[in-house]
Amino acid sequence: MEPIKVSVVINTLDRADQLERTLESLRQLRYPVFEAVVVHGPCRDRTPEVLARFAPAIRVGTCPQANLAMSRNIGIAMARGEVVAFLDDDAIPEPDWLDRLAAVFADPRVGAAGGFIRDRDGVRFQHQAIVADRLGEAESFPELPAELDPGRYFSPTGTNVAIRRAALLQIGGFDEEYAYFLDETDVNLRLTDAGWRLISVPEAEVHHKFAASNLRRTDRVPRSLHLIARSKSYFCWVNAAGSHSAEAIRQELRRFADEHRRKIERFLKRRRIDRVTAQRLLGEVEQGLADGERDATAPRRLLSPLVDGADGFNPYSARTGGLRICLVSRRFAHDKAMREAAASLVAAGHEVTAIQRGRISSVDFQDGVWLHNVVPRPPAWATVLSPGKRFAATVAAEIRRIQPRRRFQAVACLAAETANLDGIGLPILALPTDAPERRLTELVMEQRR
Repeated sequence: MEPIKVSVVINTLDRADQLERTLESLRQLRYPVFEAVVVHGPCRDRTPEVLARFAPAIRVGTCPQANLAMSRNIGIAMARGEVVAFLDDDAIPEPDWLDRLAAVFADPRVGAAGGFIRDRDGVRFQHQAIVADRLGEAESFPELPAELDPGRYFSPTGTNVAIRRAALLQIGGFDEEYAYFLDETDVNLRLTDAGWRLISVPEAEVHHKFAASNLRRTDRVPRSLHLIARSKSYFCWVNAAGSHSAEAIRQELRRFADEHRRKIERFLKRRRIDRVTAQRLLGEVEQGLADGERDATAPRRLLSPLVDGADGFNPYSARTGGLRICLVSRRFAHDKAMREAAASLVAAGHEVTAIQRGRISSVDFQDGVWLHNVVPRPPAWATVLSPGKRFAATVAAEIRRIQPRRRFQAVACLAAETANLDGIGLPILALPTDAPERRLTELVMEQRR
């Protein structure tokens, strides 16, 4: 049975650096048949340069407005895959992400599937199984409940969701009244109401770096709240009017306004915003709620009629068929030889993870390499260990944690470290202190044979 064709749609606006990293991360996906579609808004940064660098491996669309739902609809129109997977421009998927999501679409009843999302540190979860209601309120669970109360439904987050294209076309795609916020929640509700199954796939993980935008700072302090409030109000009046009284909806919107007022007061108290900004944000909440109620009386702005272009499915040039290797170096970031070894492996098409000592535990993706920082701690069964053994024990624990995703075939480290890594159940490649990159290349060739 041939794998389902998947179109990975990335919507972007003024995030050239993050977009570049996300597009590079697609190269290490293992799924054999996918294309990458990038839809950019009215960008003012170097996004065109980034897109030119990845051409012709990607297909590029343009959205005339800073409107996420409209941008997603343009991506749907351009997509040629049977499944459309959405990924934010500041997100990094695990190598097996698409394999996990695509597998569930073998069931023709499945309309959408969503995975778990790691926070910016790459360790903690930002979102797991999200359950929403008709007022747009959502709750995260470590696993999807077996049964959901009436009016509640599984709602995958927009940075990690795959949707059957036929299902999207059936419901009219995204509602373009949602310029930002709750656009995917609305789609998930309409898919559910249309009878499609929505599946939680916890193993399909994405790392969401939560970059700054025109609406929020990197520390999550809002720059504007108008669109969020407008979307909340619009969602409630459109989706809850048949199940909730007008008074119940207004009560929910008052609760929403009070919640944001308290947040604004906390930001002001901690001097993260000034009083003028606080007053402006409060005004935007009130204006947004009023605008959303007004706009809910108009017909939905759904997917425009599709015009098929001459371009067809354009498979992305992912690196497939290489080895999956874990490099262990206490100071990888400062070890030129090990960095060169990693770069040569990536260039040769191998999937590379590097684990080093750090001040905080974190996971990142840099120059085609997964970089894990670990904080050496003794395991529970040993309170006193030498620094070398403590680092090795922490590395071994990290390898076991990520092995279900990375599926390493070998671990490589300096010869002096090999004795401390016994018991991980993987071949250990010992590298000399001098010219480790040359020996690593030789050992990789031996492993392939």
